[in-house]
Amino acid sequence: MRSGTAAAHLRVEQSIDWRRFFSDLASYREFLARYSVIVANAVGRLAPTLARDMDRFAAPQMVQWLEEDLRTVDGWLTGRGSRPPEWSWRSASPSEVTWIGSPAAAAGVVYVLEGSLNGGAVLGRLAEASLGISGEAGRRFLAGPGIDRGQHWRATREWLDTVLFGPGETRCAVESANQMFSYFTEHLETR
Repeated sequence: MRSGTAAAHLRVEQSIDWRRFFSDLASYREFLARYSVIVANAVGRLAPTLARDMDRFAAPQMVQWLEEDLRTVDGWLTGRGSRPPEWSWRSASPSEVTWIGSPAAAAGVVYVLEGSLNGGAVLGRLAEASLGISGEAGRRFLAGPGIDRGQHWRATREWLDTVLFGPGETRCAVESANQMFSYFTEHLETR
């Protein structure tokens, strides 16, 4: 999976202006709002396809963490007269994730979402350095509370090994993961 998705993953890292999202509290709120919609749309498509396995993933919790973070940041912004960032953004739609229809395609999305916990640690350090946000308040998603990231990632990879049978399913999972990376890029790029 890693080699087949490396280019799409790199595109996400390089095409998104992460520092801009962490330049001030209103911009960070914009990041949380965008990310929340993207993850919620994907989880909504994963749930029926992987119903019996959903409790092993952090993705459903990510939606809750992002919503909690949004409420916290909204509270911080209340009364400050902050303006939303002046970026154009086309809101992500659930109809854009229809490629998540088979267990193999869902596995590719799981690979991306669960892997994003590892990137959350890096962004958490950026939130602390740039915005002074430490602990869990306002950054539960980035903190991944109660999750040992290394152990969780190993368990995710082991699960992938048990559900992807043969090159056809693996190819489908890689294509789906690449589409998910593109979905992130499309909706997190600032214009």
